[in-house]
Amino acid sequence: RTGLHFIARLPRDLDDVSISARAEREGIVVPALSKYFYGAARETGLVFGYAATPFPAAKHAVTRLASIVSYG
Repeated sequence: RTGLHFIARLPRDLDDVSISARAEREGIVVPALSKYFYGAARETGLVFGYAATPFPAAKHAVTRLASIVSYG
């Protein structure tokens, strides 16, 4: 697979680690941005890898992820 990624920043009051874990249980892999910082995290968000994802699968995953994030 290739290494094409983008990030989606989240408000600080949302726990990106928890959201990432819930998404993974749904089969959606979006690592928590806060895990990429050395020391204290300065931002929260999700890291999206999209290079090998067909559009229909991405659309479904984003729709599902939106409900996970809104659940907070």
